Amino acid sequence: MDSEREKNVYNVDTDEIETMEFLRLNQINKYNMEMGGVDIADQLRGVYRLDRWVRNRKWWWSLLFWSTGVLLTNAYKLYLRLCEEDDVVPRYKEQYQFRKAIAEYWINPDLVEKEARKAPEAPRGKKRDFGSISLKSVGSPLSPITGASPSSCAELNRSPQITDSSLDECGSLRIRLDTSQDHLCERASKKTRCGLHWWAANIRKESPIVRCPTCDVHLCVDCYGMFHRTPKLVRLKTKLAIDLKKELSNSRSGGNSRGTSRQL
Repeated sequence: MDSEREKNVYNVDTDEIETMEFLRLNQINKYNMEMGGVDIADQLRGVYRLDRWVRNRKWWWSLLFWSTGVLLTNAYKLYLRLCEEDDVVPRYKEQYQFRKAIAEYWINPDLVEKEARKAPEAPRGKKRDFGSISLKSVGSPLSPITGASPSSCAELNRSPQITDSSLDECGSLRIRLDTSQDHLCERASKKTRCGLHWWAANIRKESPIVRCPTCDVHLCVDCYGMFHRTPKLVRLKTKLAIDLKKELSNSRSGGNSRGTSRQL
């Protein structure tokens, strides 16, 4: 049997909102009005299923990813309810934003906690709004979760400098160790110095210089491989400075000896 229902629609001829009557099956109407939380949870979990690509594989994978999906869905609904009870504007209103924030924390928890500590505190007695706080991953293929301020956008567009903090595992140049990214070098478009030589020993080496498009840094050919394969560069800074200065002195002494032989 069908039941008569009403809904507001826009009439393009009269340019007004009008009420339209239509028929809907009683079974559909009863489901929409009386479905329980299990159906809603299944709908939310089905939007971002983790087990789409593991079918017909190990049987326990389905159980693992199903339980993980249920866990994330329940956590999202509980997060919204707690924000509503505490009169707090949720930072992640959409399930996509909520899951993305969790994935970023699983990938790099130290960076997310560092960004959270930098977030400004809301005044007491006022409704807090977490919508303006952004968890940005500099150099990450993921886009920012929320909009960033103009000053932060300018910082993101600026080329990263090779420093002790940027070379840290949580620094802006941590992507240099990511083997899933393309670190194929390209010719430098302008005359510049090797960033690693300048950071370690204040040596201005200007030839031959190449650029990493992923890390957006300029390096000499000798430092390119070491920069992308050595995780603890800061600990090796002193030894590296000694080696680079020794290499520079040897090259200069070699050049002088060749010049003397040519004069003779």
